[in-house]
Amino acid sequence: RILLVLAAADPEDELKVLKAAMEVSVQLKVASFFDPADPRQSLEVLFERFKSDPEMLTLHVGISYCFSDDSDAPGGDLFIVKNRLPPSMKGNVRPRVHHMEVAGGGNDSADMSDSMSDEDDDEDTFVDLRTDELGSFGCCDCCHVNGLNCGPKFPHGSFAGYLYLTPRWASSLMRLGYAVSREATHLVRSKAAASAPT
Repeated sequence: RILLVLAAADPEDELKVLKAAMEVSVQLKVASFFDPADPRQSLEVLFERFKSDPEMLTLHVGISYCFSDDSDAPGGDLFIVKNRLPPSMKGNVRPRVHHMEVAGGGNDSADMSDSMSDEDDDEDTFVDLRTDELGSFGCCDCCHVNGLNCGPKFPHGSFAGYLYLTPRWASSLMRLGYAVSREATHLVRSKAAASAPT
């Protein structure tokens, strides 16, 4: 089982980096790939379904080590999570990630309102700003609300934007990563449990 977090700059979900890596693997005769739901169909069908369904969080691709001399070589599973914001996760910008949210395991900003630091006094300024409206060229949170909210929008920033993330952009990326990887990590764990010796 392989869990791949695909963080390439790919706002149109073309999956070029993934496809190129798979192609190299086939050319080097390491493995070939298939859709476990229907091994007869082309992977392009699966990729197109992923591209057309922005709520689809995980790509599950089967791996066949068919080039191996060992006819009993086991297959594998590749679970892919991509940096994209499903429409159902678009919403108002949430507070910055607080250490209590990470250490305490909570994920609701309402649960940690008592533990917020004085730095979080600017919550009212973000009331009308949605996560998918965050620009990537800011150097601090005030840029998002003071006329400098420019650049490619969340979660697809730019190269320069990833060199200096505002606290709101970084917190939004952390929350997005946690949310979109939940399904894939569950699938990886359930596959592990199913294949564990009893």
